[in-house]
Amino acid sequence: EQIVREGQAGPGVEFNLALLYKDTWRYADAILLLNKTADDPQFAAASYFAIGECCRAQGKPDLALENFIQAMKACDLSTAERGQADQVIGVYESLAESYRSKGSEENAGKYIQTLVDFLTGKGWEDKVREVRRHLVSVGEASASVNFAEMLELPESDRVIESLALAQEYAKQGQLGAAIDEVMTAIELAPDYLPVHQRLGELLV
Repeated sequence: EQIVREGQAGPGVEFNLALLYKDTWRYADAILLLNKTADDPQFAAASYFAIGECCRAQGKPDLALENFIQAMKACDLSTAERGQADQVIGVYESLAESYRSKGSEENAGKYIQTLVDFLTGKGWEDKVREVRRHLVSVGEASASVNFAEMLELPESDRVIESLALAQEYAKQGQLGAAIDEVMTAIELAPDYLPVHQRLGELLV
């Protein structure tokens, strides 16, 4: 605290002080510092995640969800190609707005838990990179697709795998096999729009 008061602290010191505040239930103090460290790319994802935890502990699920989505956006941006940045930002803003408009505390709570489970799980950074690679390989990165949406799918790993296989089959001219893989993805995630878009492209 003395270092921070003297203006000698960098984002690393401020971030760790914020975590100490959070762990001792000084959530308002933690959020003030985390809002500063969130501007640093190195600390952005972790800062937004910690803000989300603070808001959740304060009984503010809407603010918690908004910050957890920001954390996922920062993760996704770290693995996206430079030309995809604007698209990634746009779809996460749309996702946040979608949850705000739904106004369902139950749905927000379930999705918050999904994001928390993912971000506190082992190897989540590698998982983000792998899914981003698959999204690019199937040509979906330019559509309204993002990693946070993928987490909502009950069989996200298998859906991505089927889409990637379908893309490979299509490149080889094996359209029947490609369609079969997309149909598998549709069976796993019947309400997921991108798989239906992909099927339409293959049928055309």
